[in-house]
Amino acid sequence: AVDDAINILDHLQIDKAHIVGLSMGGFAALNYGVHYPERALSLTIGAAGMGAEPDKTEQFRIEVEAVAKRWESEGAAKFAPIYGSGPGREQLETKDPRGFQEFIAQLSEHSAEGAALTLRGVQMRRPSPFDLEEELKKMTVPTLIIHGDEDRSCLGPGAFMKRTIPSAGLMVFPKTG
Repeated sequence: AVDDAINILDHLQIDKAHIVGLSMGGFAALNYGVHYPERALSLTIGAAGMGAEPDKTEQFRIEVEAVAKRWESEGAAKFAPIYGSGPGREQLETKDPRGFQEFIAQLSEHSAEGAALTLRGVQMRRPSPFDLEEELKKMTVPTLIIHGDEDRSCLGPGAFMKRTIPSAGLMVFPKTG
């Protein structure tokens, strides 16, 4: 994903950009800052951290594989409403029921095969911020880490990134997944 972003910027002849990512994209934004800091004006790393804590990595991979199998066996129309109603999304449903239903409808249109492949090929293989500690200590790109206070799996990794990246700020939104 990071190299794809660089290739797009090169194609568009853009030297530097503000890099923003959410969830898996948040990990991509973090890695963009590690590998191409000279090409970033700033980073916004949103909701990145699920399964990243060293003591949770193996269990996370087992759970991701189980979810990938459900996408494959049940299909998007059946599994998306279950997956989309998972922890961290309760506040969206409460705050914006119409938006939540639109989210579920769009998720139901996803390719089940594509979702499974993305889970296995990206989410299960991504490097944890905890594995990048030495690189993160050297980062100077202005970085904003954002999380919802109910996105519990991201709070610890977010605090770690805040403590480790010298140029980082951390913003936690209340009553938000």
